[in-house]
Amino acid sequence: MGSPLAATCWARSLVLYWAVCVTIISTCVCAHEHGHSHSSPSSKAAQFRQRWDATDVIRDVEHIKEDLATLVDMQSTGQMTDEEITFYFFRMHDFDDNTMLDGIEFLSAMQHTIDHGFAPGVEPKSLDDIIRLVDGAFALDTNNDGFISYPELRVTLKQK
Repeated sequence: MGSPLAATCWARSLVLYWAVCVTIISTCVCAHEHGHSHSSPSSKAAQFRQRWDATDVIRDVEHIKEDLATLVDMQSTGQMTDEEITFYFFRMHDFDDNTMLDGIEFLSAMQHTIDHGFAPGVEPKSLDDIIRLVDGAFALDTNNDGFISYPELRVTLKQK
């Protein structure tokens, strides 16, 4: 991964893959059936919004995986906009509920994105490679507060 500039470019690419993957994933995924619930589509969306809008959210890997699959389903059926999908994906990784992602939260989001194949062609060889990606992604931190906020991410997505 050589130079810091290359790491920054690679990180920006990964950030873009991460953010965009939630908006295009429905084209890559077949219909996903959940055995959990037989709720109507609109009540599923309402339940999802209520769950992730709550202040005391329980986050663990299995719930995030299930909820990511739910996001894909809701996107493919048009129950949520691309902007909502991106917001909730961002929210899922905001573990301390401060409406911003710190390095650890962003690392988790990137690792989740890579592990589940949502960043084609990005295969970091080590944790150090991923850390360099996260460090490079903090070029999105336009106010230099050490966090990436959803508005900072949205500005970047609108520029692409």
